Amino acid sequence: MILTAFSSGLYATILDPEDPLINEQIKCKEKGESFNDTPYEYYCYVCKLCVTEGSKHCKACNKCVLHFDHHCKWLNNCIGSLNYKPFIMFIASAELSLIIKFIL
Repeated sequence: MILTAFSSGLYATILDPEDPLINEQIKCKEKGESFNDTPYEYYCYVCKLCVTEGSKHCKACNKCVLHFDHHCKWLNNCIGSLNYKPFIMFIASAELSLIIKFIL
């Protein structure tokens, strides 16, 4: 049970919740290509890049996170739509481990 909590927490930490649109723009800049920002109406003034609707800039990580929920200081990672399920699994399995420990 503790191993499940650990692996879920590790998985939630490894998954990068950053807005995928930012990665596309960075790849275009590295290749020297221009990025068509016409269809995107949202812009992050900190990153100076186009972002998808619902993205928010995290001050702790200094990156835009898709559907930002919060910055978890225990995992030292942002929690967003791309790693929300592993984070919930981590919390649930850690809580279940504690309950089993107290019962036994």
